[in-house]
Amino acid sequence: MKKRIFTLSLLAGLALGSYAQDTSGWKEGQDVTNLLNWKATTGDQEDMDNPAWKGFDYQAGATGSDTRWEFANSDFERPAVTWGTYNIPQWDVYQEFTIPAGLYNLTVQALYREGDANVSFRNWDAGTPTQNAFLYVQVGEERYETKIMSLWGSMSTESYYQHDGWQNDQKQTSKDGNTYYAPSCHDGATAFFDNGKFGENEVLFAVPEEMTIRIGISKQVEQAQDQVWWNNFRITWEGGYDDDAKKVVALSKYNAAVDQADKLANVIGEN
Repeated sequence: MKKRIFTLSLLAGLALGSYAQDTSGWKEGQDVTNLLNWKATTGDQEDMDNPAWKGFDYQAGATGSDTRWEFANSDFERPAVTWGTYNIPQWDVYQEFTIPAGLYNLTVQALYREGDANVSFRNWDAGTPTQNAFLYVQVGEERYETKIMSLWGSMSTESYYQHDGWQNDQKQTSKDGNTYYAPSCHDGATAFFDNGKFGENEVLFAVPEEMTIRIGISKQVEQAQDQVWWNNFRITWEGGYDDDAKKVVALSKYNAAVDQADKLANVIGEN
């Protein structure tokens, strides 16, 4: 009996040990996206019944307002190039996976359009863009997040996609006299991504021990005609869970407290 218990314990220990990921050979700044146990790409619709990314309200063959989630201009016959949402009040697209302890940086190419392109441009040009969508990482009780950049935030002076009618890139002249361009559709967004635009969305996060985390993009505010496009997630290793990582945790808590205080001040000011 003792021998059997010892054997089971040994097998369990080996199973746990084989699951733990060795980070000793990782270097600071190294792209570890493909070394982690997650489905990094967003351009895959092969298994919509059991996708790695959760939170979708997907209706194959739906049209118009019933589409809810749009994939590559509602072309359900081919894999999505870039994923996006249109005119949906609240949503949360996420993935959960186990990750070793350490300090990481999550990035994604993404943009947020507040209302139509004209409204979005006026607010951005005035220096008051509304950014309702977030890139986030949930590590236990800690939430790390950043606002997805504005549709016009890349300040692109080049157009990357011309097709037909509304799908053409948007064009606006700023108060600084420059003419800027921004995408109008999924394929247009992809063209901007392929040219390195909208890559400034990033979240630095710390993992104190090997554990399951959640990463995702979400929006919890209703804004008519708003749109989000995203693709190309990437995770880089920034070091072990040391004093620098602990400072990131402390800063995250501080920022969360400041945000909460600002929200409370706004509520008091409105009343």
